Amino acid sequence: MNSLENNLVEGLEDELKQRIGHAFWRMRRAERVQDGLALKRIKTAREIHKTATQPQLLRAHENLESYEEMATALRRRGNGPTPAEIQAFVRHFDDDPSEEMQEFFLLLKSLNKLEEGPERKAARRKARAQLRELEERYRRICVKFAEQLDEMQSPEDLAALTAPQDEKSLLVQRMEDSSLRQLWRLTNMLFRVRNGALTLRDVKNEDRPGYVYENKGDDDKMSSEKHDFLQENASIAP
Repeated sequence: MNSLENNLVEGLEDELKQRIGHAFWRMRRAERVQDGLALKRIKTAREIHKTATQPQLLRAHENLESYEEMATALRRRGNGPTPAEIQAFVRHFDDDPSEEMQEFFLLLKSLNKLEEGPERKAARRKARAQLRELEERYRRICVKFAEQLDEMQSPEDLAALTAPQDEKSLLVQRMEDSSLRQLWRLTNMLFRVRNGALTLRDVKNEDRPGYVYENKGDDDKMSSEKHDFLQENASIAP
């Protein structure tokens, strides 16, 4: 108040500059809040995606390990897969109701009844061929999960996650826009003050002789018309 009373222009300039600084600070704070909310959305999305895919990915890798162990047993010469290895494989995939897996179970169990010879070798070759098809299916599943994890790291997905969507983000966005509008108004006001908007100016007509009308209201217009009328009829005055 003292600065405004001592010098209105200087005091008002100081106040406007402080408010412009506050507006800039609020805009930067809004940017930091937006960045923090975006980072939080990214972390939350990753955790949800990881929680949803990690058990399935772990299960797929366990299945691949069981396939590789059975493939090694089928390639082993001599006694081939033992009854214990066959039982462990069947128990591991017991929840797979597919027709291909059930057919493979029957083929493995038949190996326990066949003696070593051409018939058992043919059954082992058939089992290895079926196992490769089943193993390839789970490999595709693992690749699919890996691709989904990579998509979470892509620039496009991160950009989508950083977009303001929830109520808090939209509120901060409105706060930032409001600060920008306030900054624009304050800056314009400061320019006007510096250009002399508060300075009193006397109207002088030093280059024009006589009385000059500065106002163009209705009253002045009527006075001007009356003055012209008197001048036009001066020649016919008695």
